[in-house]
Amino acid sequence: MPRLALICHFMLQQLSLYYICCRQEMFVISP
Repeated sequence: MPRLALICHFMLQQLSLYYICCRQEMFVISP
């Protein structure tokens, strides 16, 4: 696996994790 692809994959993983956390927090805040 090329280094660039690895970095892209890692960044996408971090983004999806952040997105999930964000959604959970918004879900908790909204009634």
